[in-house]
Amino acid sequence: MIPRLHYAADWRSLAFLAIAYFLLLCPLLTPLPLGLAWIWVPTSSLFCFCIGVVNHNHMHAPIFQQPWANQGLNIAIALCIGRSASQIVMPHNYNHHAHHGGEQDWGKPQLAGIGPGIVRLGRYVFNYLLNIYQRRQDDDVPTSPPWLQQTLWRERLALWLFVPGLIAIAGWKVLLFATIPWAMGVVCLLSINFLQHDGCDPHCRYNLARNFTSPPLNWFFFNNGYHTIHHLRPGLHWSLLPAAHHRLIEPHIAPHLNIGSIYYFLFHNWLWQQSNASLTG
Repeated sequence: MIPRLHYAADWRSLAFLAIAYFLLLCPLLTPLPLGLAWIWVPTSSLFCFCIGVVNHNHMHAPIFQQPWANQGLNIAIALCIGRSASQIVMPHNYNHHAHHGGEQDWGKPQLAGIGPGIVRLGRYVFNYLLNIYQRRQDDDVPTSPPWLQQTLWRERLALWLFVPGLIAIAGWKVLLFATIPWAMGVVCLLSINFLQHDGCDPHCRYNLARNFTSPPLNWFFFNNGYHTIHHLRPGLHWSLLPAAHHRLIEPHIAPHLNIGSIYYFLFHNWLWQQSNASLTG
């Protein structure tokens, strides 16, 4: 049976996955001048981040109509990003989307503390990863449903076979051309999540997240910038988010949380200034 997409827009998702695989495997399977690493590794890191966004979207709205095809895609994504695709379900789908960056959110912005923006960002990434690990050990953490346990087992088994195979073939090059992009993909995902919730009000329907509405940015990152509507309707396919944002969110959101470009916010309004953001969300 041929897999069928729910939405034709996800041909872009699959195309990005193919590009990410090329960037990951080409320097490991073929001779590549090390002089190209300075451009190859950042590009591969960028696409690992993009596939992390694809994975996020896929966990909310599965790409294929057939369950077996989605399970296969989970494994393909896991091998591309270097971690289980379904491991985000508990901390993200079940926790983050329940608390929207509030006090009970495992990834709450308060983890960043106070100080200059760039310092807070680094602190947030470190504390987020530590907090997620600790929270998973808590006695009151809900047991993962059977379907999640099964898909996690399949993805981890595939990784246990894939990564040693890469090391056997490419040796130390795996560290440079695979491990670094995998790690940077995680850092970028956590950083964007922080920017989208830092200083927002998790208890306000329309101001619980910051939105970045630049069309080129959202084309490349699968409309991840339209974050408020995603929180309100997490099952809505990413291709439908801009129209829903303009119709349902834009008339009500605080202007400072509806930003055209992430670059302005990063370099003029956040990274280089002492943070006075609200620590309530």
